[in-house]
Amino acid sequence: MLEEITLSGGTLTVISIALIALFSVAFLYNFDLVASKVTITLIGVLLVILAFFAAMGFGLLVGIKINITIGKL
Repeated sequence: MLEEITLSGGTLTVISIALIALFSVAFLYNFDLVASKVTITLIGVLLVILAFFAAMGFGLLVGIKINITIGKL
């Protein structure tokens, strides 16, 4: 069971990002397209994803060992 949870990390990550984007869009949507903040919200979600990968890259640069296991080897 623990192995299944560990190996399903990629799927859970995609589901989490999709849910965050969906709820953000749902709560910030406005029929007035000028006042709608959907585009800014989606840009914010993309920036969070970029910051996550940047932090992982920085950690690798300074020598922190990261064990990423997605899928069976």
